[in-house]
Amino acid sequence: MIKEAAIMEREKATSRMGLRLTETLKNRIDERAAEEGRTPSNFVINVVTEYLNRIDNAKKLLNVDRKE
Repeated sequence: MIKEAAIMEREKATSRMGLRLTETLKNRIDERAAEEGRTPSNFVINVVTEYLNRIDNAKKLLNVDRKE
């Protein structure tokens, strides 16, 4: 799992995705990112990557095929 995160971090980000957020959520992301010394973009990428890795790991443990 750590290796996957390291590989993802080294992959050059070339795609963009736009999101609509509430002002409250945007402020929470900005504040937490600042606390962690990250940009808001990097913070969101990190959180989403960790979430996806946890789900993938849980599916592996449960032996669930992704293509069901």
